[in-house]
Amino acid sequence: LVIGVILAIGLSILTITLKEYLLSGIARESMIALNAADAGMECAFYWDRSSDGDHFDVGAPTSDIACMGQTFTVGGGISGTPQDFEVTWGTPGTPSVCAKISVTKYFSTTGPVNMGTGPGCPAGGCMCPQGVECTRTVSRGYNKACAPEMTSPRTVERALRALY
Repeated sequence: LVIGVILAIGLSILTITLKEYLLSGIARESMIALNAADAGMECAFYWDRSSDGDHFDVGAPTSDIACMGQTFTVGGGISGTPQDFEVTWGTPGTPSVCAKISVTKYFSTTGPVNMGTGPGCPAGGCMCPQGVECTRTVSRGYNKACAPEMTSPRTVERALRALY
C-alpha cells in the first residue's frame, strides 16, 4: 500500500515535470520567433530613417540596404505598394531563423489614404492625412530558416506591426 502511494506521487510529479518541460520549449521557440520579428523590424526602421536617405520613400531612387549581412534593393515605391524582403540568419552551432519584412509607404496630395485595418485602427481603417507620407511596417519572425523549413509543423510565427 505504501509503495503504491509513493509510486502514484512519483508518477504525478513526473507528469507535471514533463508538461512544464514541453511548455518551456514552446515558450522558447515563441521567443526566438518574436526576437526574429523584432530584428527585422529594427532593420527596416534603421534604413527607413538612416542618415543617408529614406530608402523606402515613395519615388525614392532604388538603393541597396543590408540586414544581417544580406543585401537587398529597395526604393522607388509607389504609394500603397509594399516593398518586401526576407532575411535568414544564425550563428554557427545554432538553428537559423527568418524574418519576412514588408514596408509600405502611403502618400497623396489629393486626399487621405487608407492604410488598412488592424489593431488600434478605427472601423474604417487607419488613415494617412493628405500631404503626409505615412509608413506601415510589418515584420514576421520565424523560429526556422525561411526555406525549406517553413513547412515544418513546428514552425512558430510571431509578427510586429508599426504605423507611423
